[in-house]
Amino acid sequence: MIPIYAAAAISDDNEDGIEDPKFCKAATESPLAEKWHMVTQEELDAIGQHQIFGYFVERPEWRKALRSHWVSKIKPDGACNG
Repeated sequence: MIPIYAAAAISDDNEDGIEDPKFCKAATESPLAEKWHMVTQEELDAIGQHQIFGYFVERPEWRKALRSHWVSKIKPDGACNG
């Protein structure tokens, strides 16, 4: 199994001066919180629809769990279209 990096991206629509959030809390507290919520939900829906995670099993004590995290990125106008 490989680490999962879920990507949430929004188009900048001239959002000058707003930086990419480094943490989920920063995204939810930003002026673009509504957009971040929308793209995050779209990504979670896609993960569920494509059954990315398959099935879950209990981790053996002698194995380490792999970490995963969200990557939030503001892309230039039009970069999110396809």
